[in-house]
Amino acid sequence: MIEQDILVDQRWMIKFVDLEPFQKVTLHSSTTDERHINWASSIHYVADERGVLDLQDDMTPLTTMEPIQNHLPLFYKKSLAPLTIYLKLYSSQKLLSILQIKQHQCGKNVEIHSLTNDLVGKLFIPEGSGPFPGIIVLGGSSGGLHERRAALLASHGFAALALAYFKTEGLPERLENIPLEYFENSINFMNQHSKVRGVSLMGTSRGGELALLLGTLYPINKIIAYVPSAATYGGVPDETRPSWTLQGTPLPIAPFPSRAEIAQNIKQEAPISITPFFLKGMQDQNAFEKALIPVEKITADILLISGEEDAMWPSTHYCNLIMKRLENSSIKREHLSYPHAGHTIQPPYVPTTRSCTFHPVNDALYELGGTPEATAFANEDSWKKILAFLKSYKG
Repeated sequence: MIEQDILVDQRWMIKFVDLEPFQKVTLHSSTTDERHINWASSIHYVADERGVLDLQDDMTPLTTMEPIQNHLPLFYKKSLAPLTIYLKLYSSQKLLSILQIKQHQCGKNVEIHSLTNDLVGKLFIPEGSGPFPGIIVLGGSSGGLHERRAALLASHGFAALALAYFKTEGLPERLENIPLEYFENSINFMNQHSKVRGVSLMGTSRGGELALLLGTLYPINKIIAYVPSAATYGGVPDETRPSWTLQGTPLPIAPFPSRAEIAQNIKQEAPISITPFFLKGMQDQNAFEKALIPVEKITADILLISGEEDAMWPSTHYCNLIMKRLENSSIKREHLSYPHAGHTIQPPYVPTTRSCTFHPVNDALYELGGTPEATAFANEDSWKKILAFLKSYKG
């Protein structure tokens, strides 16, 4: 069995040789996610006239994997443990070759430091003396610690802090009345660290909302907002409670239908799209405008990423609103809007054939939107542009 180790955002380097010219073969790929769900794909190929099957850069055997069992939610990978992928090449049911690919979530020489006092998170420091460009990674409404993205950023030369802010030991259980001063402390921590120079923010969904909000209050170098909102919304799971406070004062809450109204539209065992409910809430223009994030106050460069078929909330519409408010701003800003992609845009390479998730806080099955092909493209394309955007910082 041939083994290969790669970083999770690297394409594999696979080439089968010594086949017959134009030989028909089938590649069976398989792996297991962290919910112990088995995923697999089978793709037919034809060798070239030299008897060579070159799959370098072809990641479709991975991205097109589907769960073998009857399983709705998307591929689940949260820990830093490597993901093992098996590739088996067959011809007329005869096994020709076996490969084992290990996808590593973090580079070998990245230092990992746990924070458990005033801040709860993990700091990932690249190998070397530094200082390194700093970035704080903020998760969304599922809470907890989102360390995989921070680990990957550290593998590319950034000092990355995966910061938890609720649903983690030592923190509130709900996304409710979270003081923005907590994040100010994290920014100060990074600025004072000997191996960090400057601080940027990366947030996803509610974390994207948060990153933009923090950018209006504190000095930040760059902001990457994955599928964010343009306004501050209520808590999770209680949308009538404020998510954020500043100096003890709750921030405005954008209008959103009640959980009871949403529950009336839930069909048993079927995922629900809640984007229509957010659009309905926006019809109360006065209330929505009061909750808009004043992004024109942001001095950081901004990269927005959205999926045009986002079923969780209308992230493309929100990003367009943000870009409109920034028309007279001197900052660099860009909106990467991906047709047919949904809410799950993330670093590559993962299976993208499932587009719903069971929310750990709201206790409901949500549709996230997007086609597998469009989401796979958005994952890869946006990640390349994110790294280029971050590496353009010369501070």
